[in-house]
This record gives sequence, C-alpha cells and structure tokens, in this order.
Amino acid sequence: RCRAISADVPNGNGDFFPTDELKKAYKSFIGVGMYKDHDSDSVDKSIGKVLWAEWIDEGKYVECYCCVDKKLDPGMARRIEMGQANTVSMGCMVGEAECSVPGCGNIAHNQLELCEHMIPGRGIKGKKGSDGKVAHEINRILQFTELSLVTVPADPTAHIFEVFAAMQKGTSTVEEFRAALLEELAAAAAKVTPT
Repeated sequence: RCRAISADVPNGNGDFFPTDELKKAYKSFIGVGMYKDHDSDSVDKSIGKVLWAEWIDEGKYVECYCCVDKKLDPGMARRIEMGQANTVSMGCMVGEAECSVPGCGNIAHNQLELCEHMIPGRGIKGKKGSDGKVAHEINRILQFTELSLVTVPADPTAHIFEVFAAMQKGTSTVEEFRAALLEELAAAAAKVTPT
C-alpha cells in the first residue's frame, strides 16, 4: 500500500498535478504494471501490477494497492519486505501542460508546443524563477501508465505505507487476491460511520 502521487504541489521534476485532475484520473492506475526505475517499455519487464487506487481527500493524494510477483523478481520482493525498497514513482501521459511562469501561461499538447521555460535540459522547469517560485508544468488530462519502485522519487512523499508479506489465505492468483482485497476494503468502509 503506497502513496503514488500528491496533488497541488510541484514535484522534483517540476510537474504539478491539480486535485481536480487527479480526482478524474486516479482510477487509471488500476491494472497498470509495476516496474523498476521506469523501465517500462515492454510489459515483459513488469514485476507486478497495481490492484486498486483510492483518492484520499485528507492529504490530497492517490493511494495504490500493488503486488510484486516474487517469482518475477525475488530480490526486489525481499527488499520490499525488509523495507529497503520503499519509494515509488508514477508514469503518466499528459494531454495538456500549462507553463506556470508569470506572463507566459503557454499550453502545450505535445513536446513541440512547449515554451522555452519548459524545454527539458534548456528551460527552467523545476528551478526557482525570478519570483522565487519553482517553475512547473500544470498537468491536465491524465492517464496513468505505470508505477515504479525507485530509489529517489520525484514526489518525496511517494512511499510504501504497509507491506503484506504474501497473498491472503485462499488466494492463488493476482485476480483472486484483488477480489479478496476489495471485499476487505468494502467491509472496512461499511464500518465507518459518516460524520
């Protein structure tokens, strides 16, 4: 169980994800692959998958429930269990990115439309501008494509909260585990008294 992405604050890459956009897109995490260090150009490199995603209003972030297959990467599974691998980073497609630099506000729909401030390696994206604020892209129209285990996440709060050492008793496949997890979540939600 991990915090996958936070809203309304620029991350270390100079990307900003508004609350409203994350609320619309967070379910697209469900079913995407788990990878190592964003090495996700082939599904064959997947070591697991995201089983479930929830929007957490208090704290403004997306929480994901994920599984890593011990057979695909026993070393990584062990590092997760021991707490040595405990941070994640998401990958997503962005339909629209707006420059935050005052007086610019350029809106790009692809790399060719980026303004001079946001061009990777040449612009000031992720750096403080003359106004003292971090220049960033305000990302909209999101589709999450993967979640990776990384050493240094762009979002410093993107970490693993809890590790379940094995699939629950009576489950033998990822699909059965996901169904059991959803039953537990529904039961827990039913016990919560609305305030």
